Amino acid sequence: MKNNLLIISTLGLITIGAGVAHGQSSITGIVTDYNAKPLANVRIALDGSYDGTVSGPDGRFSFETVEVGPRLLLSTADGFQDVIQEINIPDSTATVQCQIVFTIKALALGKVVVLAKKFENDDKNKVLTLNSTEILTTAMDGNVVSALKTLPGAQQVGESSGLFVRGGTGTESKMFMDGLLVNNFTYSTPANQASRSRFAPGLFKGAYFSSGGYSALYGQALSSALVLDSEDLPASSNADFGISPLSIEGGIQILSKDKKNLTGIFTKYTDLDLVFSLIKPNITFTNAPKYLDANFFIKRKINDKGILKLYNSIGRSNLSLAQPNTDYATLLDQVSLRNTNLYSNLTYSQGLSKGWKFYLGAGLNYNLDRFGLALRPDGTKHSVYDSLSYDKTSLVQLRTVLSKRVLNNGRLQWGAEFMRTVEGLHSDRTSLGSNQDSYGAGFVELESSITDNLSGRIGVRVENSTLLHQHKLAPRSSLNYTFSNKSQLLASYGTFYQKPEKYYLLTDNSLQFSRADHYILTYQKLDNYYTFRTELYYKKYNGLIRTLPQLSNSGYGYAQGLEVFWRDKKTLKGIDYWVSYSYLDTERNYLDYPLAAQPSFAARHTLSVVAKRFFPAQRINLSASYAFATGRPYFNPNQSTDEFMADRTINFNNLGLSICYLPKIGKSFSVIALTFSNILGNQQVFGYTYSRLDPQLRTPITPTNNPFVFLGLFMNFGVDRTNDVIDGRL
Repeated sequence: MKNNLLIISTLGLITIGAGVAHGQSSITGIVTDYNAKPLANVRIALDGSYDGTVSGPDGRFSFETVEVGPRLLLSTADGFQDVIQEINIPDSTATVQCQIVFTIKALALGKVVVLAKKFENDDKNKVLTLNSTEILTTAMDGNVVSALKTLPGAQQVGESSGLFVRGGTGTESKMFMDGLLVNNFTYSTPANQASRSRFAPGLFKGAYFSSGGYSALYGQALSSALVLDSEDLPASSNADFGISPLSIEGGIQILSKDKKNLTGIFTKYTDLDLVFSLIKPNITFTNAPKYLDANFFIKRKINDKGILKLYNSIGRSNLSLAQPNTDYATLLDQVSLRNTNLYSNLTYSQGLSKGWKFYLGAGLNYNLDRFGLALRPDGTKHSVYDSLSYDKTSLVQLRTVLSKRVLNNGRLQWGAEFMRTVEGLHSDRTSLGSNQDSYGAGFVELESSITDNLSGRIGVRVENSTLLHQHKLAPRSSLNYTFSNKSQLLASYGTFYQKPEKYYLLTDNSLQFSRADHYILTYQKLDNYYTFRTELYYKKYNGLIRTLPQLSNSGYGYAQGLEVFWRDKKTLKGIDYWVSYSYLDTERNYLDYPLAAQPSFAARHTLSVVAKRFFPAQRINLSASYAFATGRPYFNPNQSTDEFMADRTINFNNLGLSICYLPKIGKSFSVIALTFSNILGNQQVFGYTYSRLDPQLRTPITPTNNPFVFLGLFMNFGVDRTNDVIDGRL
């Protein structure tokens, strides 16, 4: 549930090393690239300390430290691979001179950037990205999905889980971890409630969000793809501990002496009983939500260019609530939900000679939801109706990709994937049976420069489903022109297919793929301090599911709009902020719609503003985010068919504030987090539920808590997070 979960454990990853106060030595030097050109805006820090700085316009830097002896100096710059070098600080009064040279360009960025390489068409460089620190300091609930809602294209939908992008439903966005599809990326919830991600942002070194026109390497998502890359091996063994009124958590990662093998485990228990007793929710919970999660992972470095990763996650949750029945005032709906989820993936990637790279991955998803519904008279404990239903899905997948660097700074990639899905839905009264599907896809993609200023990417994806007895060809292409001022103009086209949701296939497995065609034009400009991006797009839907007059693929629709993203790290001293705006014009005729109309999950105008500042002397990090969206349509049964979806909710407003204090507690890296969601207490209404017997009666759909406050302490032993705070100074 969006507003009651969680700043939580992942905020513990914004942690900083502590030192012992005594005399201070100085670290000074200059940063250049391989052509001896000074580099500005480079983040430099000592491993395991609070101490660091950022290089100036001339590439020079200087900072003081209390550390002595051999130390690692860590340097990071957008567009380059990190530089790690050993220095020696002989005593507390020494001055150490350093020269830092960046020689190797990075293939992926870890900041909110768009493109750093002149001829790079990889989605990880072309689209907006977030690293774990960006997610933690942006989202007021420590949630990957919440942070992405501050980027262009994403809607502020608070009553359903998932990402709603450019007129698409939450199921039209898919999430991939290390190349493998993740089913049930968010926790299961009852109707009209959103949930957070099952995965902590700290697991990932990058979150690459494509709001359209994504690579042929991925499929089965009509709207967008969220590609998450997990962290590699850390610099040292470490342990985590966190405690708050919501949860208690802990974990440990053990790195072998040769720094080639890592074994880790992390567990977390969340219980909202205490919080709901202090801050009354808008919903009556007869059993407050409880979550138990356990993660186990192994990572092994294979020679200098290979890495093997095994990740396992198991989670269980339980909640129940009572709410007034919209049809009978004397009855309560007693809803319960128990969930069991298992996710496991095993990946191996290996860099080979002459620019070759090999990837192989296997994954397993299992999810079981047990829904209970009881009707009972208000004031009694005896039900007049009870039902229990089981919703089960299992997925086994295999994926392989082979790539090679080719002439003109290009790359050729090809591969295949296979997914075996078993889905079933039944209750104690009715069984809808089960379906099995074997889905296969093959893909090939080439990207290369065409002239000095023009590069392109062309790819194709072939998909086949044994359940649908259908195969499809999905072409993808893009062109990128780079101007003399380093700005870029990109044009993209792609065809995307997706299977209908299982609830429809269990009723009629003769349904076909739905289709969306994307047409996108993008202009962007990036330097060390500013990012500007604007995008025009048009998306055409065909083959959407309709339930009236009968179940079919006769639905259709469109989405078109304008998006603007601006990030500024320089104008306001010490403040990093960004602004994103989206204009959306969309209509669709699907499900039981009597005509084409703007759907209930789409707002015409959406605005997000994020600002951050770190105060090093006080060790305080401040982060604020503001989200605005115009009212969304909702179905009013009292209106005529001609006025279908003509009513609008009130505008959405949400101001969040996060205050993180970084104390020195022994030798730990620690943070005390105080977070406010919707600090102004603005009323938020996501829609209405109408009585079927008396349409004049309705119940608003609102957040679980409004506003919500969180306070927690999180500690880490053994990992340097200095750069996370250094980033906050930019």
